[in-house]
Amino acid sequence: MSLLKDRDFLLLFAGQGISRFGDGLYTAATATGVAPGTPWRPRDGRGSVHLDIARIARLGSRAGKLFNLLTMETAVHPFRAAVEAGDHDAIEALLAEDVVFTSPVVFKPYPGKAMTAAILRGAARVFEGFHYVREINDGGGRDHAFVFKATVDGREVHGCDFLHVDEDGLIDELTVMVRPLSGAQALAAAMGVQFERITAEALGASTA
Repeated sequence: MSLLKDRDFLLLFAGQGISRFGDGLYTAATATGVAPGTPWRPRDGRGSVHLDIARIARLGSRAGKLFNLLTMETAVHPFRAAVEAGDHDAIEALLAEDVVFTSPVVFKPYPGKAMTAAILRGAARVFEGFHYVREINDGGGRDHAFVFKATVDGREVHGCDFLHVDEDGLIDELTVMVRPLSGAQALAAAMGVQFERITAEALGASTA
């Protein structure tokens, strides 16, 4: 299962194609002794076009790599899209059964899809004005970081969601960190109030 949208996959594929074509053209040009600045002449011998094949090939390769970089920066990860849309069913569908959630205010991690989904629903109830401000993705597509801002009971919270996905593209690790201390304390207190409901929701989901 891939988490890339069809549009993002096509853009990434196009960028890779441009880059590989440029690399191949440059390799072929240099292997046959075509030096930068060498004019290209049609087979019939009429006229001459100053076509720097080697340089064009290098530019093609660089253009493809830049295209890939821009695509990676602008493509929105499905988890971020689901959170921003408030779509908790979509969020839960992205979680692996053995996902482990690590809280910013509790030392012991919480294992399991049902508990993680319930915690995320509880967090959505206590955060106010939650929004992501930055998304960072590794080149391999397995690790992601989403920087966010919000308030909890009037206290400003800056934080980051760290995700790791398994070979099926499902989230198997979710770690949240927040700052400053006043925001973390406000979040801990608010989530403490929610926790009885969170536990009930997780138990209900696991027995359903």
